[in-house]
Amino acid sequence: TFYGHKLCVTGGSSNLITDCVICDGNPADTTLTDQMLDRQHDLCGHYPLKIALDGGFASKENLNSAKSKHIKDVCFAKKRGIEVEEMCRSP
Repeated sequence: TFYGHKLCVTGGSSNLITDCVICDGNPADTTLTDQMLDRQHDLCGHYPLKIALDGGFASKENLNSAKSKHIKDVCFAKKRGIEVEEMCRSP
């Protein structure tokens, strides 16, 4: 049974959609994080300072990868064993 497509939508602070990817098949969200962040870098010339992601993207690996790209705050909708202080440090 085919129910539809998996979309990755990226928006900015103005709520303007800056990118949209229609994925082949149904890849795990956790495998898409770096690809989407790198696309933002390619489109804007830099990584965002802060990101908010659905809980399906939550993993220590994705947190560490985003932090290595100098993304200050990485907010996952589900903690999945990650403390809030590890994700977000801005006041």
